[in-house]
Amino acid sequence: MLYSLGCQVNFLFMVFITKLTISLLFSSLLLLRAPVSATEQQLYGGVVQSFPGITVVDGKIQPEAIYGHAEIISCMETELQMHIEWQTLPTDRLLKLTRENQLDLIYPMGFTAERDSYLHASIWLTKDDDYFVFKAGELKSDHLKDGQVKNRTIGVKRGSPQLHYLQSNDYQHVHEVYDYQQLLPLLKMDRVDMLAVPQPLAEQLQREMQVNAQEHNLQLFNYFTRDAGFYLAPAFANSHLQQVNNAVIHCRKHVKTVTAIKQKADNQSAFCLTCSCRLWFRHCQSSFLTHSVRYHRADSRPAHYRYLCGKAYQFSVDHHPGK
Repeated sequence: MLYSLGCQVNFLFMVFITKLTISLLFSSLLLLRAPVSATEQQLYGGVVQSFPGITVVDGKIQPEAIYGHAEIISCMETELQMHIEWQTLPTDRLLKLTRENQLDLIYPMGFTAERDSYLHASIWLTKDDDYFVFKAGELKSDHLKDGQVKNRTIGVKRGSPQLHYLQSNDYQHVHEVYDYQQLLPLLKMDRVDMLAVPQPLAEQLQREMQVNAQEHNLQLFNYFTRDAGFYLAPAFANSHLQQVNNAVIHCRKHVKTVTAIKQKADNQSAFCLTCSCRLWFRHCQSSFLTHSVRYHRADSRPAHYRYLCGKAYQFSVDHHPGK
């Protein structure tokens, strides 16, 4: 009996020692991890699904040569001393999750009064242009400038700031889609008269037209310019809005604004670009209008459009596919 009792005591003692060891090890791990969480907070961010020019892989925004998104986010993380894990979702879903504090921030986002009513906008990071896209010869630029196209059918992405602009300015026939890539086929099949798109999509169309101007014989008209940057969830904004704004100001230096569609002739506030499809890989020349693509930039004030034609912009080697 004594032998059996001794075995039980030894067993209980071993169980106690084992539990104590596990507890000490767990406490040590917590102590080791504490400095990491104290110096670098984890944030969760969202990007609009299929938004042109930005790609997310394994929670990270990937580097690209045109806009500098990866450099901007890296700068923001350094300034904030926070790590941001990104995911792509439809616009409406992103706005809902951020409003409910399930995401901390969204990027890149055009600012609108409607979004400002329930989310907190950062200070502006970029000034982004919105464009009407239509088939060459279908519409006159004077009609666009004077707002005489409000009875036309316009394709636009659901939940986008372009949709908010159309609804706020009494455009009567709006065709909504869920994905940016659905817009151009609508125009090609004549299901809409024109498209309302953000600057990155206009630049994507520009690159496609450089490859095949005969197929994509389109015209682009800049109808509005808006501030853009980050939208913050209410909870995150309450504690970090000023810190985010300071970081945005510091990180503006990483924005790559000199894209082809943003070029301004002679530093004017407007430009007209007319290029012949036969000269895509050489230069732009206004005397050739067959299968052309024209870019009209108007005053950013929606009520007072003006049309100025600058000299033709000569594409640099950086914008020539195949060179």
